[in-house]
Amino acid sequence: MNSVDCYSRIEGGMHAALESLDADVELEEVLSYALFPCGKLIRPRLVAAIGEVISGPRWDTILPATVSLELLHCASLVHDDLPALDDDQMRRGRASCHAKFGEARALLAGDFLASFAIQWAAKSQLSDAAQMVEICTVLSGAYSRVMQGQLLDLDSTLKRKDLLGIYKLKTGALFEAAFLLGVLQHKCYVELKEKALLCGQAFGVLYQLIDDFLDVNAPSSLTGREVRSDQKNERYNPFCSSDGISAGSLMQEAKKNFLMLYGELKNALRISRVGGTTFEPLDRMIETVLSKDKFSK
Repeated sequence: MNSVDCYSRIEGGMHAALESLDADVELEEVLSYALFPCGKLIRPRLVAAIGEVISGPRWDTILPATVSLELLHCASLVHDDLPALDDDQMRRGRASCHAKFGEARALLAGDFLASFAIQWAAKSQLSDAAQMVEICTVLSGAYSRVMQGQLLDLDSTLKRKDLLGIYKLKTGALFEAAFLLGVLQHKCYVELKEKALLCGQAFGVLYQLIDDFLDVNAPSSLTGREVRSDQKNERYNPFCSSDGISAGSLMQEAKKNFLMLYGELKNALRISRVGGTTFEPLDRMIETVLSKDKFSK
């Protein structure tokens, strides 16, 4: 499946999820605003790309869980933008959810999406009850770690001391989930689980460092946020810090670590002789995400 088809399938799944709700007009308006137009769908597309390597077209049996991962991501963005946290007025090039609808409605919409995501994941077409439990465990556990990371992120002093530890939680958790869901249907899932988790975690740390770099150096037309929004809102960003941290070195080390773990995961998949599917589409997607234009579709 090419990237355009994959994007369309996931986007269609998100619309189907929203349309399944028996919600009043006001709630549906806020939820729709939080979800659409879609972002880059990087996390669910990773699930699909890894799933294609392992099981080919069968990856879509967990399409609801893949969609649920994006619902959780959108919930985290709505909450992250709130005045009590990052206080961002822009998201994806327009007013953030709370700036558009008010803080109370945005807070409730984020809560709703987080709980609905687990409910929707249960619609995955798997006959194995253990796999269904694992899907819900992976998703709910990931979101709990995102919230833990957000809490630690509030303390700028702590963030300076344990930047990467916070990033492993705040950003890495949903990428862990993406890699875990991707390998879920593999016959050797138990053996692959730890490698997939570490790979996703490392990818998330690197992704967040790239995001920090873009916040300082990229125009708002690329990021969808105000330029230097971290600095304006007095949030710690290693790329505009004067405390001696070499952010560039951190990013290079994070990239080196991810590529090592990614190589180990691919080797494990090769040894287990999964199908004849090439890694090229997955490699290409990861390279696109890690490039400076990661915000392009």
